[in-house]
Amino acid sequence: MFTFLCILFHLYHCAHGACVSKADCSYLCRCVLEECICNRGWYGTHCDQLNLTSSIHYPDDGYHDDSGLFTWDGSPIFDAVEQRFHVFITILIEHCHTNNWLSNSVIAHIVSDHDDPLGPYTFSDIALGYSNDTATINTQWDALSVYTPIVLQDDHFEQTGIYYLFYVGTTMHDAVHLNCTDSPPSPTNASLRDHQAIGYATSKSLYGPWIRNEKNPVITARSNDDKLWDSAYVCNPFPVYLSNGSIAMIYKGIRRYDEKSDFEMNT
Repeated sequence: MFTFLCILFHLYHCAHGACVSKADCSYLCRCVLEECICNRGWYGTHCDQLNLTSSIHYPDDGYHDDSGLFTWDGSPIFDAVEQRFHVFITILIEHCHTNNWLSNSVIAHIVSDHDDPLGPYTFSDIALGYSNDTATINTQWDALSVYTPIVLQDDHFEQTGIYYLFYVGTTMHDAVHLNCTDSPPSPTNASLRDHQAIGYATSKSLYGPWIRNEKNPVITARSNDDKLWDSAYVCNPFPVYLSNGSIAMIYKGIRRYDEKSDFEMNT
């Protein structure tokens, strides 16, 4: 009888949108007196529906940089201990535009001031950078530019405490970083696209240091057969855990001599 009443109590609360924590409200609200008070731009009983019809301005939220810095991508993770959101983003160095991502990208780490996913966010550190050494750029697969970060915890995080940071990197012989500070952005060498590959780094802290895996890159273009859908280059990784504990990697591939892109899942 007690179990039955507990189930009824739970169903009643779910049906009426009652909450006991922000988790019951999709982490997109405040839980006040067992009611989800949604953040701007979200609605629904559990704040799980995005309002795409209204024009919403967030003057105080998000990550802002007054220097004209270009950013793109973004992979968030919530630290339950700090009660803050950490986001790994791609930023462009030397005031270059996003069109120069192949030569001028690094991965930055920003942290929310409190437990609101909307921020505001403050710059913390550069999680993965680039090299200025010509010999390294000529030989290390990700020495010129790194971007498209995806962060996740180890499947046994309570035991290992390990974070994974997957990313895309590229380089080629005699490649250089562009300097867009004093002049308009120059076109990036498009050949750098064909040298893109996917790798990952690990850390026991979201603040780093991040250690690149010695077996990187873990996914490269299958350039031995031009007919394959990913024979030109690979990018845009999205790792997910499977029920057996392995990681499935969904990624984008481009066929050589063809602009058509496809997606595949590798484990």
